[in-house]
Amino acid sequence: MTRSVLVLALLLSGCGGKVIYRDRPVMVSVPVPQPCATTRPARPVSLKVRTRDWSAMDVRQKAAAVGTQLLEEQSYGRHLDAATAGCP
Repeated sequence: MTRSVLVLALLLSGCGGKVIYRDRPVMVSVPVPQPCATTRPARPVSLKVRTRDWSAMDVRQKAAAVGTQLLEEQSYGRHLDAATAGCP
C-alpha cells in the first residue's frame, strides 16, 4: 500500500505542467564614498581678539560678549556638523 501511494505521488508530481520563471529586478543599496560636498565654515573670532580692552568693560558688556561668543561657537559647531556630515 505504501509503495503504491509513493508511486502515485511521484507520478502526479510530474504532471504539474510547464513552470514559468520570472526575473524580477531587485534594488540593492551599496554605500559609495563621495567627497565632501561643501567647505568647512570659518571659525568664529576669539573673545580675546574681539574684546581688546576687557578691563574697561563693565559686567553687562562682559556678559554680553561671553554670551555672543558662546552662541557663535554653538552655531559654528552645528554648521561644521552639517558641512562634514557627508564626508567619509
